[in-house]
Amino acid sequence: MTNKLRIFVICSYALSSSLLVEKMQKLAHKKEIPIEAKFISPENLRDKIGECDVVLLSPQVRFSKAIFQKLLEPAGIPVIDIPMQVYGLVDAEKAIALAIEAAKGMNRKGER
Repeated sequence: MTNKLRIFVICSYALSSSLLVEKMQKLAHKKEIPIEAKFISPENLRDKIGECDVVLLSPQVRFSKAIFQKLLEPAGIPVIDIPMQVYGLVDAEKAIALAIEAAKGMNRKGER
């Protein structure tokens, strides 16, 4: 990857997700992993689609996965559930690995 992989973590409540995003950013910086992770609320996703490559869903919003997929599929953006254990343990390394693996198969329209 030459460019940064732009990851959105979507959650209804910012507390746990913002902690996960913070840990992802710190780990990426420490290990020189080219990613940029951001927390975003479900309500703001539609306006920010062009700013992400992969979407990770927190357990609180995974029941809406089909809605997110319908919105993001035309742009070739994968939507991945964060497993409860990864989310609960705030496991930044596994969350980054999930996003990178999903990005390998992405099919962005007119990009990459």
